Amino acid sequence: MVSATAADLYYAVDVVRWPAGQRVQTFQPAQLRDHAAAVQALASAFPSAEPPLRTQLFAAAGAVRTEVTVPPGRLVRLVRLSLPADVAAADRREIARHSVLVVHCGFEQTVRVPLADFFAGGPEWSPHPGRALAIRGDVAFCAWPMPMPRGGRLEIQCDPDYGELSPRFDVVETEPLTAADPLLFRASYHLAKAQRTRPFGDHLVLDAKGQGRFVGCTLTVRNPSQIWWGEGDEKFTVDGEAFPSWFGTGTEDYFGYAWCDPTPFTAPFHAQVACQGPRNFGFTTLHRSHVLDSVPFESSFRFELERWHWVEDAAIDYATVAYWYGAPGATSGLPEVPSAAERELPRLEAPKVLVVDGALEGEALVVSSCSGGVHEVQDLGIFGPVCSQDRNRWWRDGKPGDALVLELPVGKAGRYRVHAAFVMADDFGIVQVQVAGKALGAPFDGYAAQIRSSGPRELGVLDLPSGVVALRLELLGKNAAAKASHMVGLDYVRLEAIE
Repeated sequence: MVSATAADLYYAVDVVRWPAGQRVQTFQPAQLRDHAAAVQALASAFPSAEPPLRTQLFAAAGAVRTEVTVPPGRLVRLVRLSLPADVAAADRREIARHSVLVVHCGFEQTVRVPLADFFAGGPEWSPHPGRALAIRGDVAFCAWPMPMPRGGRLEIQCDPDYGELSPRFDVVETEPLTAADPLLFRASYHLAKAQRTRPFGDHLVLDAKGQGRFVGCTLTVRNPSQIWWGEGDEKFTVDGEAFPSWFGTGTEDYFGYAWCDPTPFTAPFHAQVACQGPRNFGFTTLHRSHVLDSVPFESSFRFELERWHWVEDAAIDYATVAYWYGAPGATSGLPEVPSAAERELPRLEAPKVLVVDGALEGEALVVSSCSGGVHEVQDLGIFGPVCSQDRNRWWRDGKPGDALVLELPVGKAGRYRVHAAFVMADDFGIVQVQVAGKALGAPFDGYAAQIRSSGPRELGVLDLPSGVVALRLELLGKNAAAKASHMVGLDYVRLEAIE
């Protein structure tokens, strides 16, 4: 059992299978007490956005250098690079998007990834204080260890159009390499544009051949809808097994959050670096580092992310970076990195929100009483333009005979034609509307096979005084086909003055 006292804490639980005969110490609560000082020291070190400099440097801070050579027998512990600080943020983003980080170990190219994607900055070069990768303003850090047994080279390749604005290496920190035959650090990029949401399919993150270890992933999604795109499960297939031994429960769960939450968050080993919004619209960038849960493999490793979008007819773009270690000669199984022009992912125009002229929004009306159930403001933007302003007054868990009473403002005394719009779904009930103590129209049946709007419905004509009158919704029951939840969703009321 895993328990936590902090609120809003997302978690990931992995299972490791040890070889037969391996002695494993069982966790005991006393271990937390015995090692409290070490745990506290480790926890306090993680939030830093800038890993500390500790050893020999091969590039001095401030040097204008786009290429660094590393002698044989060294381990690169930290790479720090910077973009021009004296340019506008928008220009800085363009420079990052049009630059590529290239790493050679000996004569083998092990990294060729667009700069913004490698550092998990996404299209906007968004800051985040990760432990393996971090961005702070115009400075980026990589703390993935890079063994260079035969020496190597780090290079930034920038689009010629940017001339002297190329990013530069400030620091490449190394120390003596002690491992005799190390796996080499690798990062592999895969962009798949205009992927249809139906039929369902998979995005290939990595299809490695050779011995190695998988240690992390960055994902950027370009979503043309506010509706959730990330139901797809992650699947790890190790050494050619017949069925993935790691089969997740959803993209959001893999990256360490839940409920389609668009709120950015950062932690040492996982982050929702950015979400354009509203809701899940536009660009979302996510990262996860596998440290204690890295995945070893002897001959092959395949990582696929299911594309599972709630919208059945949409085109979505995926760009991923797989971070991994592989023996000399290991391959990623991914296509070549496209040119800067082919990698371009234009920013989407903000989605239009339905706004009904003259509407008295249900979610804005003051509730004066509720005899049963609970009521709240419900955001239905993930379902598309169902409601005016994407929200409604949602009443649930009531029973036949219960009533919800709202305060309806009337600006001027007079004769009015009353219109109302409701939310409909397969668990909504039948409700009678009363205004100022008078029943209006026939009872409204909120049942529908799928969630949708009733559209504006004319309820009747009334003489109303100025001020506030009571809008009463009484539950009568439900459609025979409806689930027994008796929900009600009031989108808006509109008062049309009759001269």
